[in-house]
Amino acid sequence: MSDNILKSRRNNGSNNQAIYWIVIGLLLAGCIYLYVSKNNTLKESEADHKSMSGKIDSVAAEREQVQKEFEAASARIDDLLTQNAKLDSSLRQDNTEIE
Repeated sequence: MSDNILKSRRNNGSNNQAIYWIVIGLLLAGCIYLYVSKNNTLKESEADHKSMSGKIDSVAAEREQVQKEFEAASARIDDLLTQNAKLDSSLRQDNTEIE
């Protein structure tokens, strides 16, 4: 009877040890999975950041170009308004001479 108890305890001990190793293996696999997925997410985040940085630079360059075009158009409008005012003045003067 004592031999059966000893064998039973040895079997329980080896069963418990096997369960412990399985749990340790599963936890290790879970940790590895989380590490790899976090690493991939970090790489994707860095790639997205670089992409957005490039887009921001592109938009800034486009904005600068539009700003230059706007300033050129504003200068052209000012020139045309000045020219129009001179022509209006000349026209009024000519009209008064005709009358």
